[in-house]
Amino acid sequence: LNILLLDAARPFGTARLFPRGDLREGVWAVRRAHVILLTRFNDAGEGGAETLALLEKLWPEIPVYTSSHAPRYLVEPAARRSVGLETLSGMRVVAFCGLAAGSAYFKTLRGLGAEVVEEVRFPDHFRYRIPHVVELEESARRLGAHALVTTEKDLVRLPALVGPRLYALTVELDLQPGFEDFVLERVRELVQNTAD
Repeated sequence: LNILLLDAARPFGTARLFPRGDLREGVWAVRRAHVILLTRFNDAGEGGAETLALLEKLWPEIPVYTSSHAPRYLVEPAARRSVGLETLSGMRVVAFCGLAAGSAYFKTLRGLGAEVVEEVRFPDHFRYRIPHVVELEESARRLGAHALVTTEKDLVRLPALVGPRLYALTVELDLQPGFEDFVLERVRELVQNTAD
């Protein structure tokens, strides 16, 4: 089952293939998809609706569903517990991430009430080392931040942290109703066809 994920705001990115651009395949590959899932649909504003209309016009035979990233809770690794998002309300934080599109992450933290005193961006899939951690901790102390906040994706790449508290934001995907049913039905069809 070929599920194509496209960012609702930038479905075809730079329109250039990696390494000169951010596409892993050419736009022509859309035709192989059984279904398209637009990600970050709520964050895309009017651009999301425009992307949806464009896809339905260009490839009317391919069903299109939408999804959005929704923050759920914070992981506090040092205490080995999860805490509610309200923990961020009014908290001064140094936020960091190694994401291709980090702007949405920082915007989410502010939307949850965090006072982001510094945004630190690392390249996507960044491999953190002790000097990076030391620099982050020093920034937090210098700026009077109560904590460092990162993503779950980055948390697993971090060496041990000492100093200010560390939180990782857990984000889950909210799928448009009907998407899961479509996928399950399509899988049943594929299994049935294979069995025959």
